[in-house]
Amino acid sequence: MNKSQLETFLLTWIRTQTGFAQGKVISADQEKAFPELPYIRMQFKDYEKVGLMDEKEQKKDGKIKLWKIRRINIDINGFGPGTKQAIENLYDSLEKPSVYRNFRSNDITINPDKVKNLSGKENDKVIERALLELELKFSNYIVDDLGSFNKILVTPIINDITYPEQTIQI
Repeated sequence: MNKSQLETFLLTWIRTQTGFAQGKVISADQEKAFPELPYIRMQFKDYEKVGLMDEKEQKKDGKIKLWKIRRINIDINGFGPGTKQAIENLYDSLEKPSVYRNFRSNDITINPDKVKNLSGKENDKVIERALLELELKFSNYIVDDLGSFNKILVTPIINDITYPEQTIQI
């Protein structure tokens, strides 16, 4: 799963578990303006590798598939009425067997922090706000082309006598 696929997976999970419509669950990196309150915004933060690459599969054409593990921190912010409860529902959904299986089948492990109530007054009006911070680990692969060859040029030397070059097809 690459980062773009991970984003789609998580936005779908958030919409499903909070009941918020597609236009009300957004990525912080989107180019459009934020929707009217209430809405939920997901933001990728730190992105780092975990350990070394593991060789998984090498093909005869010289290409090699390397599996890697990545760790990414994500903030899920709720802005506006009802978002604190929605973020709490999202947090609680991580205990559902179906949600756990869905993450697991996509090679994603998740470590949630607590839900933080960030509500406050703005212009003499209380604005409801909540935050859930997640740490995810997921696997991905990259393909590298190491090159290949299909023949070898050999110069045989036997008992100090050099024989003509030979081409060996592989």
